[in-house]
Amino acid sequence: MNVTRALPVFSAVFALLYAAGINANNTFLFFYPKIGVWHWGRLPRDPSIGVASQWYGWMASAIVGGLVAAAIYLAIPQLGRVRLWSGWTWVIPLAMWLVAINVIYHLYWMPKPS
Repeated sequence: MNVTRALPVFSAVFALLYAAGINANNTFLFFYPKIGVWHWGRLPRDPSIGVASQWYGWMASAIVGGLVAAAIYLAIPQLGRVRLWSGWTWVIPLAMWLVAINVIYHLYWMPKPS
């Protein structure tokens, strides 16, 4: 069993889940830097607790999902594995960059409707 064969699977699933988390603008883990608190789920809005950081949750869910996908890939017998084009290890992350740029553009630079 060669673990390095599962790295492209991890990378692709990580990128897809990270983009999905950003697009959905939701996650399971929140960090509130103003009060220094980690919380499983969003706290009610209150000026005294500040704004939540979702980045850690997006990263955690993408890492866990990527690890699960890589473990499933490694559990499949070598003869049953489908050999995919190696270029997917570049195409998927580049596509995710385009998704991220699109999300950032629409969140920060696109004019808001009046």
